[in-house]
Amino acid sequence: MTRERCLELVDRYERFLSPLGPKKKDQEMVDHILGMLPQMRSMLDTAEPSLGPVYPVSYFKSQRNEKFMRWLGFIQGVLWQRKWFTLEELKEHNRT
Repeated sequence: MTRERCLELVDRYERFLSPLGPKKKDQEMVDHILGMLPQMRSMLDTAEPSLGPVYPVSYFKSQRNEKFMRWLGFIQGVLWQRKWFTLEELKEHNRT
């Protein structure tokens, strides 16, 4: 999945969840996800090592991309579990 596609998904889920006005039982989860989405944007930014050139920059980028994908999987799992999207819809979201 391209960086641009990842950012589109973050924006899409943020737009979907922000006005949702979830039921009280869902509010904590929605707030958690809405807190995750801005952090996911920063994961896609160019990673610069802060401790010197111990590892190549590509290592930090790959670590952040893997973390982004884990978080995306978590969010999509919640969206499916709450029946806000079907599995087919979520698969389509991931296609580039």
